[in-house]
Amino acid sequence: MAHSQFSAQKSVRHIIALATALGFGVIGMVWTAVEMDIRQEQAFAQRTASQTAQNYARLFDEHIRQAVNETDNTIKFIRQDYMRAGGMFDLQAWVKNQYSFKDLALQFTIIGADGRMETTTTAGATPRVDLSDREHFRVHVDARQDNLFISKPVLGRASGRWSIQLTRRIADPDGTFRGVIVASLDPYYLSRFYESIDLGKGGGIAVVGRDRIVRAMAGLTRQTLGSRYESEAGLSRAL
Repeated sequence: MAHSQFSAQKSVRHIIALATALGFGVIGMVWTAVEMDIRQEQAFAQRTASQTAQNYARLFDEHIRQAVNETDNTIKFIRQDYMRAGGMFDLQAWVKNQYSFKDLALQFTIIGADGRMETTTTAGATPRVDLSDREHFRVHVDARQDNLFISKPVLGRASGRWSIQLTRRIADPDGTFRGVIVASLDPYYLSRFYESIDLGKGGGIAVVGRDRIVRAMAGLTRQTLGSRYESEAGLSRAL
């Protein structure tokens, strides 16, 4: 009798141990499945976020490219007509009659070879302002190629407003330097466009030059405009 009770207790303990082991095994399988599901969701979320970021990047890239290309084409047209007209060129009438840049461009300016402003579209600007020390002028003085230059944000001496200068060299057919055409772009116009797009919590967008200087960004302030962008390795990889 005692032997039978012992055998029964042993069988019960064995069954309990087996059930416990099976239970832990089932729990382990469930947690493994849950972990795999979480990892798959994380991977999907990362792929989705990456694709969304790429789509936004293409959108912003196209927007800034279009703004720069349109402005650069206008600079070329102004330069062409300026060279044809000689001293009879009326910059204000030209811009008013042919192109409207009320939002993007703050002003257009022609700087003579001596570095002094010949004319500008800003009404009431002080004539013959000396701009010979400006980087966007100096870079073209001894240049040999006709390249577009995009400046850091600067405070305009004629407009009195912060702007980004897009400039090209004016030269005679023999290459003699004649001056510089300047288009002053409004960084806040670009920034307002970025602010109009919902990038989600923690999202942000900035236009940063190869020199790491901020030209525009969502939530742009005087403190961030022209500041140096010290960020993670992402910018370094892009550069």
